[in-house]
Amino acid sequence: MSEENMIQDVNNDDDDNTGIAEFDVMIDSNILYDYLISHAYTGASGLIGTCMGALGIIVFLCTHYTLYLIFGMVLIVYLPINLKIRSAQLVQMSDMYKKPFHYRLDKDGITVSQDDQSSAAGWDSVTKVVSTKQSIVIYTGKNNGSILPRKQLGDNLPAVIAVVAKYVEPSKMRIKY
Repeated sequence: MSEENMIQDVNNDDDDNTGIAEFDVMIDSNILYDYLISHAYTGASGLIGTCMGALGIIVFLCTHYTLYLIFGMVLIVYLPINLKIRSAQLVQMSDMYKKPFHYRLDKDGITVSQDDQSSAAGWDSVTKVVSTKQSIVIYTGKNNGSILPRKQLGDNLPAVIAVVAKYVEPSKMRIKY
């Protein structure tokens, strides 16, 4: 495969290669942070923590007890800072983030490979497809997602979304383009 990402025509149903996308991506700490923060704040614990923090600040404004302000600020500020540090540590300490991930999306599902290791998931195992500020994430479990950075897909992003949309139920698609 050339250095450029390859996307084959997704509309030509006469061809055996229809609906195939193949590309390489690198995951850096900013992309990982974007994924982690999105994942955290779309879950119940992130939303509850933020609401409790806001409530703490509101109670402080009404009562002027500094403890409520500290409580509120810790709850609101802790998670983003913790995830920023964690994403940087994960990328720095893990060898898997030092090499590109090779993705192949076809009629059988998603195949992710790196070096001599490969993992595949059928389209029926996709639980949802969401967009973040920097990526498209294809979830194949509650905490398992394939991160596809928008910038790295470049002009191929619409074609990749078309391949995913061809095989994933519309009710599972939550992509803002």
